[in-house]
Amino acid sequence: MIFVDFKASLLAWLAVLGIQLVCAACAFRLDGEKYRYLWMLPLQQIAYRQMMYLVLIHSSITALTGGRLRWQKLKRTGEVGTPTGVGR
Repeated sequence: MIFVDFKASLLAWLAVLGIQLVCAACAFRLDGEKYRYLWMLPLQQIAYRQMMYLVLIHSSITALTGGRLRWQKLKRTGEVGTPTGVGR
């Protein structure tokens, strides 16, 4: 974006976004989904994808350094409560 014409980059991004919107609309139609969720597609390009890149970088560094990620354990108490109003 710094070394390329900003208008050309913006136009290319909007063109790709338009193609994705058309493809997503077709998929929504085939699945019987509501079209109102299509407005979130630009957010996926801006926020979600960048977050996934960070996760990928973190995972790669952890794998290359030999680190291990462990599952977190929940403390089990053995106590189960009955929800209020059930069984009346």
